[in-house]
Amino acid sequence: MTAAVELAGVVAGGSYWAHYLIGMLPMTVLAAGVVAGSPERWTRRLVLVAVLVTVVTTPVAAVAAHREPEDARIGGWIAASARPGDTITVLYTHPNTAQSSGLEPAYPYAWSLPLRTLDPRLELLRSTLEGPRAPTWVVEWDSLQSWGLDRDHRLEAVLDFRYRHVADVCGRPVLLLRGVHRALAPLTPSACPSSKGP
Repeated sequence: MTAAVELAGVVAGGSYWAHYLIGMLPMTVLAAGVVAGSPERWTRRLVLVAVLVTVVTTPVAAVAAHREPEDARIGGWIAASARPGDTITVLYTHPNTAQSSGLEPAYPYAWSLPLRTLDPRLELLRSTLEGPRAPTWVVEWDSLQSWGLDRDHRLEAVLDFRYRHVADVCGRPVLLLRGVHRALAPLTPSACPSSKGP
């Protein structure tokens, strides 16, 4: 029953990240101990298989986790292209991209949950993009219609009017404020295999 409650908590969370599975650990460990103590041969084989899978997959996962994440690559490219005083907004998630760029965020909500609860009609976001302190750089990380946020396409219209597309970095569109010119850093395929030039 406890395992079912833990699983229901992960499923009902409304979003998913691998670390949410940590809540499943207590019951998993308890179940493994019960199974390992069983006199049945199949249970001991099951525990052995679980150990072997862990031994094989852990180094692979560690190598994958050690690689520089996409948000750091995108932020790094923007940092190399930006000038002092530039600002950034990443739509609607991945604050690590803004942090990696070293630029000041122009919009206060750098994660989807605060944005969806505190600015669900995107009024503050649109006024920020339309205003005199509009961010120099915008990264379209998520689709503009994610979570039903830009149903009326008003944000899309603001972006089309105020910004121009300058690059796709790791497959993410990077926009630059119209009227602003920057010497764009080169996009190296080895750093980000999915990158395309401006």
